[in-house]
Amino acid sequence: MARGRLAAVVVCCLAVVGRPVTAQQAEQPVTAQQAEQPKPLNSLLDASQNLTRFRALIEGYPDLDAALSLVPDLTVLAPNDDAFDRLQFSPLNQAFADNDTSAIRDILTYHIFRGVHAKASFNSTALPLASYLEDRALENVTGSQKVMAVEQAGKNVVFISGLGSRASLRRWDMAFSNGLVHIIDSVLHPPQPFSNTSLQFNATSAAGAVIKANLSDYVDTTRDLTVFAPSNIAFQLIGSGLNAMSVEDLGKLMRYHVVPGTVGYTALLPNNTILRSALGTNLTVTVAGNSLYVNSAQIIQQDLLLSNGIMHIIDNVLDYHAPGAFPNPAIPTQPAVLPGTPVTDLPFTSFLPQNAADAAASANSNGNGEGAGDPNNTFGNGSGTDTASATASGADGSGAAAATTTTDSGTATDTAATATNTSTKKSAACRGVSLSGGGRVSVFVVAAATVIAGLVLV
Repeated sequence: MARGRLAAVVVCCLAVVGRPVTAQQAEQPVTAQQAEQPKPLNSLLDASQNLTRFRALIEGYPDLDAALSLVPDLTVLAPNDDAFDRLQFSPLNQAFADNDTSAIRDILTYHIFRGVHAKASFNSTALPLASYLEDRALENVTGSQKVMAVEQAGKNVVFISGLGSRASLRRWDMAFSNGLVHIIDSVLHPPQPFSNTSLQFNATSAAGAVIKANLSDYVDTTRDLTVFAPSNIAFQLIGSGLNAMSVEDLGKLMRYHVVPGTVGYTALLPNNTILRSALGTNLTVTVAGNSLYVNSAQIIQQDLLLSNGIMHIIDNVLDYHAPGAFPNPAIPTQPAVLPGTPVTDLPFTSFLPQNAADAAASANSNGNGEGAGDPNNTFGNGSGTDTASATASGADGSGAAAATTTTDSGTATDTAATATNTSTKKSAACRGVSLSGGGRVSVFVVAAATVIAGLVLV
């Protein structure tokens, strides 16, 4: 009797909208194909035994939970329970320890992406995925914050987030009613400003130079920046000349390393790209084989996310007096452009906050190998300078360095099985939850914020 009444209701409803059906049609059993339709996201998460922590966090934000069931075409990167267990080694741990609901919400929305991105869509070119992290109070970049996605050897897909944090794909293409879930092995870190990020990537001299030149606020807060940060060894090679510079000249020099109004992911920098620096003088990008150069300096670590753009580490200090300097790709190391002789100390690190300066001095005394990574692959950003290699390690042996470039200053490796932890140094003042919106209009699938029936995820 109940089934008959339901059939009658269905018939009446369909008749109202001009689609009459018979009671017999309305009572047709559900087909196997219909029964196999993807579940809602909450049902999928509930059925996954290793996603209990992520599911519980989502449930703590009812509006976010509801939005995830309604917004079409989503990709969710869901950290497994082991990833949350390892947060004790991460700067993000403080947000969870303090139950900082605003910061936790931002972290969660940084794991939700516009568009449906199946595993097969990732390739060896690192491309930005547009997340739903758009904190309007902190955002200083066009569009939403990004995560870099790249397929590495063995078809292992890696997602690179703030401070070089890396998460590997463990299970993929789990369909739910309005998108896909991929399970990852680390919690993604929203990108940090240059002043924090530079300390993780062998660029403490660049960070100190920016402070001395009174450019910290500009570089940390200006919307849509590309920063070409010389490595520590690049500063040391011409240290005598740099140390003799006035504050005014140093300011000009460092502004020449910054490009405003553009977030220059390397995938968007074809050969002969001309970029206009903050100084007003042009920079030229050269692509030669697998190597990228800006003027004559080689990019040795690329696409490092900042809260307001992107950073690339280069192996020489640029000279605004020589914008026409071009590389000779036939030689492994390009000569310095600026005059100066080598120094043993790290230039400008005395201008860093004391704890960061102490860490830089310690790294310098041990051969300039700037930090490698925490025990759970949070900071896989080995960047050796006068050592043979600098590597980072994950708890399961899956750690990897954020660069894959070999230079005369050392090798940053990206291996799954042989990486070893060489340091657990973390950047000073890096709480990991100053969640500035970041990134740039994504060229991957979608570009800017989408308004969906007034539903806002952040």
